[in-house]
Amino acid sequence: MGQYRSEALYVDQGGQLAGVLSTLNSNLRKAESLMPKDNALWDWVVAIYQREGVAERCLWFQNQRAADVPLMLFICWVVTRCGALDHTLLSRARQAATLWHKDVVVPLRQMRRLLKIDSKGMPAEPARRFREEIKSVELQAERVELAALAMLVEEAGSVDVDPQALRELMFDGLARYLDGLPFSAGELDHDRLNQLVATING
Repeated sequence: MGQYRSEALYVDQGGQLAGVLSTLNSNLRKAESLMPKDNALWDWVVAIYQREGVAERCLWFQNQRAADVPLMLFICWVVTRCGALDHTLLSRARQAATLWHKDVVVPLRQMRRLLKIDSKGMPAEPARRFREEIKSVELQAERVELAALAMLVEEAGSVDVDPQALRELMFDGLARYLDGLPFSAGELDHDRLNQLVATING
């Protein structure tokens, strides 16, 4: 009986939020359906992010410099595909991603992290399941962001770049993005950025 009342409490207090999440999930799927089916950027990101050390190093920049990880990985992908990232493309990419990332991706991440440490009076298991739903929607939101970024270079051809030059170009593109963040404090951590570039190109 006690468990039933707890579950009912979860539905009563969390139902509205769950409904909002369900609507957002549906809208994200509709947005995804309008994106190109062949998303080479997404496939590349999934493969790279699974490499040992990549996620950890990306998340450091996310947590310590408030960096947009999908945008960072887009920069890396452009360099591997096109050989360089010009200032115009970087500006267009930031413009395309900033509002979506700030107003959609980041709030979802904040909600997920909050529920990991505080279930807000909800029973632990229903709160955990709800948090997993948020995580899934957050991932879909990042995929929509990456698909939009990929459309910026869908007409660009591929080029072969010397491995050393590739690392230097990737470092330069990431450094320009990170240095341009309005809320960055202090000097760029070149060692950490070099480690990330080396790991991606390992």
